[in-house]
Amino acid sequence: MALTQVKAAGLTADLIDETKLADNSIDSEHYNDGSIDNAHLAANSVDSDNYVDGSIDNAHLANNAVDTDEIADNAVTLAKMASGTDGQIITYDASGNPTAVGPGTDGQVLTSTGANSSPAFEDAAGGGILLQVKDTFESDEVLVSTEGTWTDLDTSVTITPTDATTKMIIWARVGGIWTKASTNWIGVRLIGTATGMTEYNRMLEYHYGYYTSDGANSPVGGWMGPVSTAVVHDHNETDAITYKLQAIVYDHSDDEATFMMWGNDNNQSNATIIVQEFST
Repeated sequence: MALTQVKAAGLTADLIDETKLADNSIDSEHYNDGSIDNAHLAANSVDSDNYVDGSIDNAHLANNAVDTDEIADNAVTLAKMASGTDGQIITYDASGNPTAVGPGTDGQVLTSTGANSSPAFEDAAGGGILLQVKDTFESDEVLVSTEGTWTDLDTSVTITPTDATTKMIIWARVGGIWTKASTNWIGVRLIGTATGMTEYNRMLEYHYGYYTSDGANSPVGGWMGPVSTAVVHDHNETDAITYKLQAIVYDHSDDEATFMMWGNDNNQSNATIIVQEFST
């Protein structure tokens, strides 16, 4: 009697080896779930073609597996950066590593501290900041004939300091002076006055007569000018300060001088006071 079939019960365990299997006779439908472990995977047999989209999470990434080669240019947004402190800036330290500087305080500026050193927030250097300017230009003339008395030349500027520690830079000028031949002494000055402030007094110009070798007096006479000066006033004041020009004649009872705000025919220059306030 011929053998036409063999049932599973008639086969002993481990009877059929790979030599008795036709090529490609076993596919996925013959695998038990979970039956294929790492030992049965060939090296490099699983690549990106075998990954389901979104299947690799953080738990399956080796430490330091992602470096700059894996990060696309411009891929890291501000939202992905670690949080910092408002007012800080990111720079590099002496080792070339990123570091945060600041925040500074109100009014400080970011300053270079040189090579191999991170910049720093520091107080701004004193001076150099123009806070306000006041000026006046006069085209008039004042006859000064009262001997020995300082007389206003109708040229003044009033300025209220921003702070007591600031400095005032004042530029003042008189166009010219015409004196009689008998005038022996003349002077022009700039003064500054404020409530509670000691009067600021700055002489712009003065001329004395001189004595000749025979003892005769030779008074000042004729045209002089223009007369100008530039000064710095450490005022230490918060009240309004008024700066003005004054003139004086002296020595003879008939002395007088005309102080010309605009200069003479050949020197058309106004009397001027310009006051600039600078921070310190």
